[in-house]
Amino acid sequence: MAWVQHMIQSMKPRIGRMAVVLPHGALFRKGAEGRIRKTLLEKDLLEAVIGLGRMFSMALE
Repeated sequence: MAWVQHMIQSMKPRIGRMAVVLPHGALFRKGAEGRIRKTLLEKDLLEAVIGLGRMFSMALE
């Protein structure tokens, strides 16, 4: 999730956009990653999360 934070900081304020592909587990880990996800949601910085399914997740592992 640190990479996601870095990409967000690199975007232009209010108009920047990005897309990220992460392993499925990154969406459900607790601890620091969970707090990062919670902050992204609270600040309305996340538009959508799309699960690509097992075929795509195997390629990322």
